[in-house]
Amino acid sequence: VRGRPAVEALRQRDEAEAELYLGNIQAMQNDLDGATVHYRNAIEAAPDRVDLHRTLAQHLARAGAYEEAIEVLAHALELAPENQALRQTLEVWRRELGAMGTD
Repeated sequence: VRGRPAVEALRQRDEAEAELYLGNIQAMQNDLDGATVHYRNAIEAAPDRVDLHRTLAQHLARAGAYEEAIEVLAHALELAPENQALRQTLEVWRRELGAMGTD
């Protein structure tokens, strides 16, 4: 069936969007663990979406999980090596983590 890849892509996008939405709600309610689960589920549904990796990384940084946030952001940069904003953010986070003496 010719339309199957398109249908699957739409299903993945919808699932990722739903998980992102739920993660945002959990984050607004200060349920950091719940938000993390939903953000990870969103990435599982659409692993090539850089915005989802960036969202998880920002969330982890806000939650104080800096090393993991850097790992997630580094993966986002692997997906989009031309993204200068990601590159700059990653450099700043790595410097800040080094300044904290926890790397």
